[in-house]
Amino acid sequence: MVGVVDGLRKLRNIGTHEPVEGLTSEEIPILDNLSKAILEYIYIAPHLAEQAEMLLEDLNKKRNKGF
Repeated sequence: MVGVVDGLRKLRNIGTHEPVEGLTSEEIPILDNLSKAILEYIYIAPHLAEQAEMLLEDLNKKRNKGF
């Protein structure tokens, strides 16, 4: 995740501090994808992990009832 954050920071700095060259329309989607990856890591991944744990607990309960 450190690489994602570092890449986002570097691209942001180019877009902010180099107005002459800046970022092109081809590079903006990469910046957008890096931002989304960070948000998914912070907000979505923990929720998915929690759902998986709950599913595994339910499956284990069902299996244990069968024995």
